[in-house]
This record gives sequence, structure tokens and C-alpha cells, in this order.
Amino acid sequence: MAKIYIPYGYEKAIETCPFLFLKKCVYKDYQNELVYYWKVEDDNINDTFKEEEFGDEYKDSEVLLGKVVKITNNVNSRETTNNKSDIYQISVVNQPEESDLDIMLNYAIGGELNILNEKFNYCYLMWCLNYGDISPNLLRASINKHPKKEKLLSILREISPCLSIQKQNLLISLLGSGKIYNPTCVTEALFRINPQQKNFDNLTIFDKFDIIFRFIKYQNIEFDILKELDRDNEIIEIYNWLENDEYKISNYNIVTKWYSFMSHYIRLYIVKRYFHDIRNKYIEYDENIIEQFENNKYNKFQIFRHCLKSPKEAYPLSIELLCNSVRIFKKSNGRKFQDINGLLDIAIKKCDVVQPKIDFKVNEILPICNGGAIVNASFSGFIKIEKEYVLKPETIEKENIKKHARNLIDRFTSRYEEYFCSYAINGDIQLAKCLNLFKGEANCLKKHVYDDRWNMVNNNAKDLCRLFIDDIDGDNIKYFEEKQVNYEKLINIIRSLPQKYGIKNKSGYSFIDINESRQELLNEFYELKCYKIYPNKDAVLVSKQYNINKIQYINSLNISLDKENLLEQKKWMSDITLKTLKEELKTEPICGTYFEVGPDKLDYLSKIYYYNASSNDNDFFTCRNNSKFYNLCAPKYAGTIHKATELNYFWCRGKECFKNNLDYQNIEKCYDYKDYTLLHIAEILGYKLITTKPGGYESMVIVRNYIAQIMKSVKKFNRLKCRECGHLLFIYKEGSYNQHTKYECINSLCSEYRKEVYLNYCYKCKKGLIDSRDTAQCDNHWYVCPSCLSCCDDNLIERLIQRDLLSLLSDKTF
Repeated sequence: MAKIYIPYGYEKAIETCPFLFLKKCVYKDYQNELVYYWKVEDDNINDTFKEEEFGDEYKDSEVLLGKVVKITNNVNSRETTNNKSDIYQISVVNQPEESDLDIMLNYAIGGELNILNEKFNYCYLMWCLNYGDISPNLLRASINKHPKKEKLLSILREISPCLSIQKQNLLISLLGSGKIYNPTCVTEALFRINPQQKNFDNLTIFDKFDIIFRFIKYQNIEFDILKELDRDNEIIEIYNWLENDEYKISNYNIVTKWYSFMSHYIRLYIVKRYFHDIRNKYIEYDENIIEQFENNKYNKFQIFRHCLKSPKEAYPLSIELLCNSVRIFKKSNGRKFQDINGLLDIAIKKCDVVQPKIDFKVNEILPICNGGAIVNASFSGFIKIEKEYVLKPETIEKENIKKHARNLIDRFTSRYEEYFCSYAINGDIQLAKCLNLFKGEANCLKKHVYDDRWNMVNNNAKDLCRLFIDDIDGDNIKYFEEKQVNYEKLINIIRSLPQKYGIKNKSGYSFIDINESRQELLNEFYELKCYKIYPNKDAVLVSKQYNINKIQYINSLNISLDKENLLEQKKWMSDITLKTLKEELKTEPICGTYFEVGPDKLDYLSKIYYYNASSNDNDFFTCRNNSKFYNLCAPKYAGTIHKATELNYFWCRGKECFKNNLDYQNIEKCYDYKDYTLLHIAEILGYKLITTKPGGYESMVIVRNYIAQIMKSVKKFNRLKCRECGHLLFIYKEGSYNQHTKYECINSLCSEYRKEVYLNYCYKCKKGLIDSRDTAQCDNHWYVCPSCLSCCDDNLIERLIQRDLLSLLSDKTF
């Protein structure tokens, strides 16, 4: 048994149903070797376990069922940490006891909490029936004593076809009647493609479908042989249809018939293959077929597959989203896709209410970002900036030099101070004792700050002061005095700075790589006249090989991005920068190389040329996903030339992108139907959703709006979960989830039972998601938006008052 920690507030849920699924995961260690471990498939529990934790007998398993048992009360940990409570142990359930079966049967039949999709409740029972070593006598005893025996028997009959033949035989003996579900065409397909294997009795119906579709591809069986195998076998006919463009399926009813038994990816390929037939003009669009793909009459088997093959994992939603959005798009004649209301409703109907985990998987149906060519946040800039200085003669005149020297010293050092005994008694020894005892705060101590003495604070101060102060070196020097300042030496150093360290320009001297001490002299005795700006001759678009491989080329760019052409890149970039600076400043470069500007232009030029003085990275482009959630590609054309590079570009989530991933979203450039996205499918149906722009392709507004709706749906769905028990939050009334703002947990075992949760998007910015569990309220009891920090304002309150008055008048009228 392994120790596991259950978060505070989640104990009741675990004690009611103590089972957890463990999924095998893998990562690479620092030696690049694979390391396997077990992860709890529950968002409320973060524990992981070493592969060997549960013994070598499970080394080849992908999923385990564990049972949690409390071993001790850990009162102290509950007081010291907010999220840890009692200590529990977890062990693998292989031979469930009668008490285990009682819990599983109660969970399977107790649809109080999983009222939307109760079939997810069967997961523990299904898992143990198929993969566990269940005693028929114990199972019979548990069923016979249950008050809802008939309901349980009905459930067992329902799930029996999903189990292996061995386990179906067990259930038939238990039920006293029934038939083995072993479709002939499935068995024939297995034997035809894999004649070496004689017994498939230990496989579930889902395993058989997976083997059929995997094995044919793995063996690379020739199409002609498959055509021969086809005969009247519906399963091989479906495979032939999926794998061969020229193949015409005899009847789409056989596809919808077996559709729900197949894996998520095969079902997704089926939907895309159907649209490929429309593209090839084999058939015309039929909404009834799409509706069967979205809500298949056998869709309970999709849930049963999920319970056996990937229990308690996030349910994939891309197929339902694709089919639903296509139907709405087609009905609206290409004017709209699904909105947030519909997207949330689909997710809610498909999720396990007890553990609401949905993977929208929109990257399977929409164009994804490949990293693009976006601005490198560490880029040093296309320009270099230097300050030009001229000497302020008045600062080194006899009457002023002392004042400026003191200013300089004060900035770098601190005044020397000493404590004295106020009563002038007992000498230095007693003074030292008082200082140590009272830390300088006793009434008998008097602090004196010298006006002409300074501490040696640090080495920087010493470096500065030794330029013009005599006798300053030495380990025992605590301070120096004003009388040590050599003003002649200081004046000579100040005058010599341009000759020794400066570069002469039109209006003054610029200084490169000058140390901090001499820079302080410049700041005190020189005037900043202007700024010298010139191209960064080391700036390139891209030089790192990884980014070069990803980007390859930029539309409208006439130079190669290969590493061998970096010198050409640098020259091209430098020439462009000089040219655009000339246009921006409306003046010729001084000596053909640089410009001088005042502070009023500096900030603007720094921004448009990406100047970053603290960086040495000269690559302008990088390849990186620019999204927080899904890496979707839906850029908006900027409509103008990029100032610094004279390239066309797009806006992507507030950042510049110079190469998007929409080049292959035209149907004529997509050669494999498995790569189809919603954009390809829309074009097949007669609606082109991308337009050609000078810098590439741009998604139309309808696509960008749809993606925004999806992102909002993902964000809101992830919040529709009780933070104590993990169950789905329910609305107060029936209706669409996005038409309500108040939710509650209906789990009676939860400490948050029936407590109101306000969840709504900000009325002002439309982006911030307000969650009352996290968000503060203003004085008027409005929640503050986490994005724009808005709450209430006078206009909104006046509008609400107006709306209420109109409602009252309307009521009186009728």
C-alpha cells in the first residue's frame, strides 16, 4: 500500500466512494532515459507514485484501479496547512471484496449527482467486471441484498456487450439468461487480417475494433487484398473507405451502425472522410448523417468505451463540436457557427458530473499555430542608441567645482557619523558598551553627522573617489575628509573624458563601455545634448537553426533565411533600418550613418524599432505558441506595412506575427482528408473562410469570433466545478448554462452544498471572467473584474434604474 494525501474537504467524497484510477505516465530524466510513474486520475488529488510502488505484476498495465483507506487522523497537518487533512493509503483493487462491490453497485445505481449522464457511474463496476478477478458468489450476494436489485440487473445487461466473452459468460451465469455479444463481421475481420491469433475471447468489443484498424495499417496490407477480404464484411469495408480515396462505400448506414464502438480518432476520421466524399462528388451533404455522427443512437457505447479504455480522463469533444457547428453553419447559409451557449451545453451534456473533465480538442478541427514568426521578447532592437554629451563649463569654475564635487560624493557615499556620551564621562570604553547595549537609542548617547566626512560605502564608491581624492587607499580607512579632495585633479579628469573615452559626433561626444565612475562624472559635469541613433548592424530576422527550420521563409521577403546567408540578412536589415529612419525623421543621416534626435522622439523610436538596452539577443523572430489555452491560428491582418522591417504582418493575441499557419487551409493544398479542419469543410460546402492578404492568409471574422466563443467556453467550463468536492456546479433553473450567472453545488455531502457562486463575464471588457470565489466586491456590492478592474459605474446604474422603471410601466399597462 502507498500513502496518499486527500485534500481537506474532499474526505467525505472519498469515504463515500474510495476508488481512484491510476494512469501510467512517462517522462525523460536528466540522462534522457524513460521513467514511468502512476498518476491519480482525479483533479482534486495531485499525488503520483513510482512505477514499482504497487509491484511488478502491474508493470505492463496502463491503468489501475486503486482503493483508498484512512489510516490515521492527522490533526496537526490540518491546522498548519490549508489543503492537507487525514492520511490515507491506496492499494490496487484486483479481487474486490463484498464491501467493495457494494460501493460500486451503489455508485452505479445512484444517479442523484450524475443526473445528466448516469452511465459514467458504471465506470468502477465495468472496470472490475472486465479487468478484475470478481468472485461470482460475492457479486451475486451483493446484488441479491440490494434494494434496487432489478435496476442493477438491468445495468449489468446493458454493459455486458462491452465486456470480453469470458466476462460476458460470467454475467450470463449470474443473470440466468442472455446472449454473448460477438458480432460475426467483427470476428471475421479479426481472423481475416490476423489468422495467426486463434482466440480473442479475452478482448472487449472495443479492443477488437482497435486491433482491426491498427493491425491492417501496421501490416500494410495491399488494397487489392483488402478488396478481396471486403466481400460482405462491413468492418473491412469501413476500413477500405477510410484508407482509400477512390473507395466508395456501399451504404453510410453501416458507418453509423458501428460508429460508436470505434475510438475517438477513428470516429473523427469517419466524419472527415464523409466530407471528403462530398468533395469528390460521391454524395451530397445530408444533415441526418451529420446528426448521427453528433448524437449517434448507440452513443452510450462511446461512454462505455471511455469508462473501460480511459476512465475518469477528460472526455474528448472535438467531434461533437465539429458536427454541431457544421450543422448550424449550413443552416445559417454560412453566417454563423455555434455560440458560447451551445458550446457549454454540449460540454455539460457530455461530461461526467461527478468529475467534470472535458477536453475540447479544438486543435483537431481548427488550424493550429506552428510557432509562427513572432517577435522575440528578448530582441535587442534594430537600432543602437547613444547619449551625446557636452561639457558644462560653469560646473568646473572655481566657485562651482566644490558644490558639484560634494553632489557627486553625496550620491555615491553617505555622511560619516559618530556617537558621543552626552555627559562626557567614562571615556571611549563606556561609550562602546552603551552603543552595543542601546543600539544608539539611549538618551545618554548623542549622534553627530559630519558635514565634511564621508563613509567608504562600497567598492564602487572607492573607484569613483580615488579618481580625485588623495590618500584614499588602505584597508583601515573608515572615512575620508573634504580637505583630501584634489580639485585640480578632478578638473583635469573631467576635461579629458571626451579625448580618452568619447566618440566625436556632430553635436557632442558619445561614450561606449564607459565605467560607472566616469559615467557619474558625465552626469554631474556634462549636459545631455541629444541622442545618437543608428542601425544595429548585428540585428537579423532569424539566426537560430531551430527557428530557421520552423519558419523557412516569409511571404514578400526576397532574401534567404538560411544560416549561410546571415551576412546578407544583417546588411539587408541594416539598410532597411537606415532607410526607414530617414523616412521617419525626414532628414538625411549624418555622414550617411547616424541621426541625432531629442528626447521627444526617443521613446517613440525605441518602441517601433524594439530597442532593448539590457539584451544582447539580435534575433527578431522566434517560434513559440502565443496562446494560453489552445494553440489555434486565427490572425488578423494588420492592414499596413511593418515600420521597422517593411514586411506585411498580422496581429495574433496582441502580438505581431509575420508568418501564420493558414497556407494549407485552402482545400486545393490539403491532400489528406485526415488533415481537414472546419475551414476545409466549410470550403467543401461552398463557403471560403480565409482571404488572401499581402502577407499571407487571414481568417474571416466569423472564424475569429468562433474561436473567441470557444476560448470563453473553455474558460467558463473550467470554473463550473465545486472547489471542495469537484462536482459540476448546477444552475438554479433549467436553461442554457451561459444564460445564468448564479450556480451551486448540489452534492449534499459537500461543505459548499447550496452555496451560491456568481460566475459571469464582465459587462464592460467582455473578457474578464468574474468568479465570486476569487473576486472582491466594491462598496456598491458589485464584483470587480479581474481583467479590466471595472465594477459599477454611473451609466450602468442609471441604465438599470431605467430598465426597472420601464418594466414597472409595462406591468401597469398590461
